[in-house]
Amino acid sequence: MSERCCPACRADTVALADWPFGGLGESVFNYVAAFRHCTQCGLVYVANIDDARLARFYHEECAYHTSAHFAVDRPENIAKARRYLDFIAKLRPGFTEVTDIGCGRGGFLRLARRSHPGVRVLGIDIAPGDPEARAEAVMFAAATSAVLPLANDSQSLLTCFHVLEHLRVLDSTLEELARVLQPGGLLVIEVPDAERYAETPIGPAYWLAIREHVQHITPCALTLALARHGLHVEHLERGVLPTPEFRYASLLLAARKAEAGEDAVKPGRCVGCVDYLQASARALECQAEWVAALRARHGGLTFWGCSAELLSLLPRLDTDVDRLCDANPLKQRQGYRGRVVYAPELLAPRGALVIAPYLYAVEIRRAAVALGWRPEQIFELGAVDTPMMDVATPASIECE
Repeated sequence: MSERCCPACRADTVALADWPFGGLGESVFNYVAAFRHCTQCGLVYVANIDDARLARFYHEECAYHTSAHFAVDRPENIAKARRYLDFIAKLRPGFTEVTDIGCGRGGFLRLARRSHPGVRVLGIDIAPGDPEARAEAVMFAAATSAVLPLANDSQSLLTCFHVLEHLRVLDSTLEELARVLQPGGLLVIEVPDAERYAETPIGPAYWLAIREHVQHITPCALTLALARHGLHVEHLERGVLPTPEFRYASLLLAARKAEAGEDAVKPGRCVGCVDYLQASARALECQAEWVAALRARHGGLTFWGCSAELLSLLPRLDTDVDRLCDANPLKQRQGYRGRVVYAPELLAPRGALVIAPYLYAVEIRRAAVALGWRPEQIFELGAVDTPMMDVATPASIECE
């Protein structure tokens, strides 16, 4: 499929922005991402990456399966899983089985077993499973969403939470989901709601800094993508859901496998997230200017935390003299484009310290003070005043 072809609705798209990313070691994200925009359905996506490169990231770089952010026993993650179950029970109150595609550690399935003891559950992921979930009779299978180890028309209920935004080619997965779903069966999907990124601000350019999010999905785009595979949207909810560190705009929908010849419901109007992307680019320019001024004022900088936010900013800085540090030994071993990533305790507290991650600033500040950094030396990248809050809701477009 051509890079110009919309992954959701197949319309021709327009170039939107070239976005330099960085990565540690031999990261697949040491490149300039080519963002494109579909004016028909509002989708924004990265055109010049493929799923094979993304698979390398998940196998070699990704820390999802060890990150505390995704721990199954965190109250916020349990609350989100309960929200999914409530959504399903409202539409299919007597459901007896559920297969979760991209199940991660299996927190949703564990809660499903506890809340509905008779329900059969199966989780599929490239590296699935948490020992505690397995102990509660949650079954797992290792596979990709594009090649499911399931028979045709065998599943009455599929779930797919936070998967599609990670895939460059949507059709392979949607085709597989449609293949294994029974006629009349239900597919429940959740993704971040790209049209509403600005409604729950986390930090400047946060959603664009998540390098593995290569699809920024609108309700219109998802509805059209599903319809091309005979999956018709039955119910859609737009809300706000929790994570352990922040709340985010959520797009949660249920699609039914339609009978042959059944017409899909035409989606409504959409607005896309072009304004958010453009404001994010301006925000990074503001951060780069702020870093230059801070460096000049303090005679040098140290960045603490090789986060996604920092790896979006570093390619835009015009110097390689700033020191980098991170408490993660793996990041220390990888380095950044030939530069050393130090353990924080090895660096003398001189100049200014910039806390790069938006989500863990309190913990890093506490650790920095314990290592001898004075409060007046410490600054937060996420607190830089940028144009992000000035994002206006763009005019909607008719989704065809």
